[in-house]
Amino acid sequence: MNEIRLSVHEGYRILEIHVVCQYQVTQYNTETGEGSLFAKFIITFLKLNAETSGYPVRVPSPEDEDCYVELF
Repeated sequence: MNEIRLSVHEGYRILEIHVVCQYQVTQYNTETGEGSLFAKFIITFLKLNAETSGYPVRVPSPEDEDCYVELF
């Protein structure tokens, strides 16, 4: 709050106030696939990115492509 008071004192104006919500911090569990706030979101978009970009050069054969997709 002191920073806000100092800023207003120095001539800054407050135009908008945003509410910050608190949430419980959890750690992603690789065994169950649960626990992270954005894990499903990130995994979904990593998978979509891999599907649209094609497989990386390090995937040596078509049989290995299936293993690569299952990681996501």
